Amino acid sequence: MDTENLLRRIEKRSVIILFPVMVITYIIAGGNVIFPLSIMIGGLIGLGNLRLISITVSGVIGHQKAKKVVVFLSIIKLSFLILILYAILKMQLLNILAFLFGFMVVTVIMIIEGIIYSRS
Repeated sequence: MDTENLLRRIEKRSVIILFPVMVITYIIAGGNVIFPLSIMIGGLIGLGNLRLISITVSGVIGHQKAKKVVVFLSIIKLSFLILILYAILKMQLLNILAFLFGFMVVTVIMIIEGIIYSRS
């Protein structure tokens, strides 16, 4: 399996898990959209992070000069993530625990799929 198929599997499984959780959360919260929206945004940021990591790593392989670009992109990505989390906390737009839950679901799926991929 190549890395593009691995990325698609992670994305597909993330949606398969996050969508029902969002629906259940919406029902339990009595129609409050803050919780499912927070889960969705956390998951999307997790998937975006995965894509950026993939692009960065594929750009580095075989290129000596690309290491400076990778460091720069990593700093930009981390700064962007910190700014998003700060804005969420400051403006109280989303529920931070639901946001982190969505992000962590994607992270756990990445770890599980990575283990499966490495064993095959």
